[in-house]
Amino acid sequence: MSTDRLSPRLRQIEREIDCQHLLNPLMKRPFAEAAWYFLAACEEVHFLDMMRELQGDRSPTASENSAMADNVIVHTKWPMLWLSRSCSPGGRHPAGYDDDSYQAAMDLSRLSMEYLPFESVFSYATWGLVNLTVEGETLIATGPMRDGVEFDVYDRLIDLADRV
Repeated sequence: MSTDRLSPRLRQIEREIDCQHLLNPLMKRPFAEAAWYFLAACEEVHFLDMMRELQGDRSPTASENSAMADNVIVHTKWPMLWLSRSCSPGGRHPAGYDDDSYQAAMDLSRLSMEYLPFESVFSYATWGLVNLTVEGETLIATGPMRDGVEFDVYDRLIDLADRV
């Protein structure tokens, strides 16, 4: 008797989602080259966010800066893991710019952000915190994620200046 909370169809969908990164051309490059392109694209994404903040009427709060730093970590977690698992080890950073590789890095960046909700919902469903069903091509999560109304609050959401 299976103790898996998810149906075989949902597990198949999970496997398909988990393998999408393998379609990215960077996975066929040596790790150093692929990581260089991904980190260059990641830098651009976050640099643009910082520039938008600086052009506003006010400086970002300590909480906003902390959230931005956390976003960099969350954003790079899966792509760097995918690259380290899929790419051949070693290599060198590229000597020049390649449009196709940079586009692949931007695509990998977008995929990582799209992957996060799937990672969460499949993990929560596996742990029994949500019910997960599939209707056509739509995943539907229902039920409370936790008992009670309390939620964890990250310290970075509270401005450090308010603590003193």
